[in-house]
Amino acid sequence: MSGCRSFDAALGHVERWAREGVLVPAQPRVALDASEDLARDEYGNARGGIRVPELDVPTGTHVGPYPASRLTGHTEPSPPERPRALHPDHADRVARVSRAALGRARR
Repeated sequence: MSGCRSFDAALGHVERWAREGVLVPAQPRVALDASEDLARDEYGNARGGIRVPELDVPTGTHVGPYPASRLTGHTEPSPPERPRALHPDHADRVARVSRAALGRARR
């Protein structure tokens, strides 16, 4: 999962705030469990935080952080049967990703 789009969006919001005084939209915090580790969903992905289509329509588990950064990690692909069970065909997956992306763009 690339963080570039999220980073670009964040910079755009900060620039708009600096130039026009428009507040940066608040984002939910990443959820923590009782031991203060990341709370994870049934696919192993973090709950809460900034949601991107790759988390709303998962094909893998996004893990991390790398030792050098608490904000980045890598993706471990799901077993092949999981995406097939979640998305009966390619068109269904494309439609779900499109809805997730458009929903984020409108916020």
